[in-house]
Amino acid sequence: MTAAPLTLLFVTRTSPFAGDSGSGAYVFDLLRHLASEGFKIHIVWTEPPDLAPSRGWFNPPTIEPGVFTLEIMGTVKLGRRYWKPDIVWLPFKARASHRVKTFLRALHLWPRTPRAAPSASDAAHATPHSAQPSWGFPATQAESDAIANAIARLRPDVVLANYAWMAPAVCDPHRLHPPCAVLTHDVRHRQLHLIEGHPVEVLGEHMSAEDEFASLQATDGLIAIQSTEARVFAHLFPNKRIVTAPLPVRPRPLPVPAQPTLLFVGSQHGPNITGLRWFINHVWPLVRHTTPAARLLIAGTVCKEFPSPQPEGIEVLGRLPDLATAYARAAFVIAPILQGSGIKIKILEATGFGRACVTTSVGLEGLESLQPALRVADTPETFANEVNRLLLPHAATEAAEQILALARVHLSVDACYAPVAQLLRTLTEPNSDAPFSP
Repeated sequence: MTAAPLTLLFVTRTSPFAGDSGSGAYVFDLLRHLASEGFKIHIVWTEPPDLAPSRGWFNPPTIEPGVFTLEIMGTVKLGRRYWKPDIVWLPFKARASHRVKTFLRALHLWPRTPRAAPSASDAAHATPHSAQPSWGFPATQAESDAIANAIARLRPDVVLANYAWMAPAVCDPHRLHPPCAVLTHDVRHRQLHLIEGHPVEVLGEHMSAEDEFASLQATDGLIAIQSTEARVFAHLFPNKRIVTAPLPVRPRPLPVPAQPTLLFVGSQHGPNITGLRWFINHVWPLVRHTTPAARLLIAGTVCKEFPSPQPEGIEVLGRLPDLATAYARAAFVIAPILQGSGIKIKILEATGFGRACVTTSVGLEGLESLQPALRVADTPETFANEVNRLLLPHAATEAAEQILALARVHLSVDACYAPVAQLLRTLTEPNSDAPFSP
């Protein structure tokens, strides 16, 4: 007898779609795999994209039928599109209110109350809950209410929260809600920085260890995106179920061109901007000195920070509807990452297209299985040397074949995602408090 499919509720503040960010690509890929494993998935997205330019309308990307259903907080679904009435209603309400108050003041029926300047105490006690939520803030009351409503309506078998900050709104320490797990993406109290050519672990940069521990305390399981961070979580929570699930590589290799061209792909995210600026200022002149014909392509929303003209040999492509066109022009990619955590999805994406990569020790973390095909350098001189080696005839092709072979062994879909499906199923079992072996 076939078991009934399990209902999974996925709650997220950030986009669950590929193309918006690396984390969105990871989320979409994972949910698509879980759907293929028989999970019935419903997404609650609490912070939709900027709908103002479209007067409140959002048309989500086309996905295969049956992957998941989607509700977006504060919107109304009309067919395939979502409409946010507040985009139209709130400005109208504000204008109408202003006109009424102006009319009543003219009749001396509305008091003119001077607005007091905010005190230092007010600023000190301001909380993220009093403003629009943003990256890393705990769930607002509106988000918590939307999630609680979805749980009550859908009665899911298991809930998966996207990022640690959403966990307290989902995971109930009194076990009144379904079991819950958290897709962590990174350890927020731990970051790596490349300082004077050496990777340095920095603690407490984005969240204290105490706050991260408190956020995740009530969870039933944690999904780490790479093995080093899984060990950090295991140290914090020795009795909690923890699995490792990096983004798998689905090979679709493109022919490697003979032209001496390299590629950087990135969003308009701080570490991308910092790393690319370091490369252009300190590495690119050394590359061009050795290989004058070398060209660098830059793609993605990071291009907004690097408008043309750029130094000689650099071409700014902007945001492309299909990155395959950029990868087809490049012999290999660069990932000059000077700070970060988690796993570097841009490297995995490049690997899937059959492109070798030069990165730093920060970019390497969690991807050690791709060495030695993944080239690592931490100073401008060594980074330029690795780039120029890959620009030699046939070097990029040989490195691409090597990195693809390693990815097929260590980063297949089953190797990466099977532990997640097993964890979620285990959490729904009556004896889910028993020891867990991924």
